Amino acid sequence: MEFLIVVIQVIFWLAIIFCCAFTFIFLNMVLTNLREQKTVERVKEELTESMMVYTEKVGNTIHMYDVLSGFFIAQGSTEEEVWERARTRCPDMNLILTTVKKSANTTISTSTIKEQK
Repeated sequence: MEFLIVVIQVIFWLAIIFCCAFTFIFLNMVLTNLREQKTVERVKEELTESMMVYTEKVGNTIHMYDVLSGFFIAQGSTEEEVWERARTRCPDMNLILTTVKKSANTTISTSTIKEQK
C-alpha cells in the first residue's frame, strides 16, 4: 500500500513540474510575441514619420527634396539653414539625408548621413 502512495506522489509531483514548465514556456512565448509586435508597430510608426531626403546645390543655394516623390522641402544658403527651414516645414517628420536621388534606373540607398527630428 505504501508503494502505491509513493507512486501516486511521484506522478503528482511530475505533473506539477510539467504544469509549471508548460506555464513558464507559454508565458515566455506570449511575452516574446508581445515584444515583437510592439517592435513591428514602432517600426511602422517610425516609417510613417520618416522621409528620406537629398540635397542639391544650385549656384549658392542648397535645395532639399524628398527622394521618393521629388517634393521640394526647403532651401537655404548653408546646410544648417536648410535643416532649420526643413524642421519648420516638416516639424513631425524624421528627415533622413541620403546620397542618392531617385531615377528610373537607380536603387535607393538608405545609408544615413544625418537624421533630424
